Amino acid sequence: MIAGVAATAFASSWTVIAALLALTGLLQAAVLITRNLTLREQLPADLHPVGYSVLYAGSGIGYGISAAATGLLLTVTTPDTSVLIATGTTLLLTAATWLRRGAAPQDRRQDVSVLEEG
Repeated sequence: MIAGVAATAFASSWTVIAALLALTGLLQAAVLITRNLTLREQLPADLHPVGYSVLYAGSGIGYGISAAATGLLLTVTTPDTSVLIATGTTLLLTAATWLRRGAAPQDRRQDVSVLEEG
């Protein structure tokens, strides 16, 4: 997804941009399904409503922050550069999350078991 969006910064026509965004939109659908299934797998059934609520609230906050940051970027740089900065930031955040997630899988299971006991 990140590569598809970043490629729009180098696209020469609106049809190429549209095709790239359509492709990344399809990939985003797969990412959203994976994210929801992962949440469902990690939380006990009675915490699913709370988990999904927090997940979507966090997504909304993230979209708002990214829109504000993009607006600020557009005042000091070109749209192409803004796209590249945004996708680079997304890549860094994704890598950090992925590395953190792989570093401590046992800790998360213990956190969930504490929630079940509480």
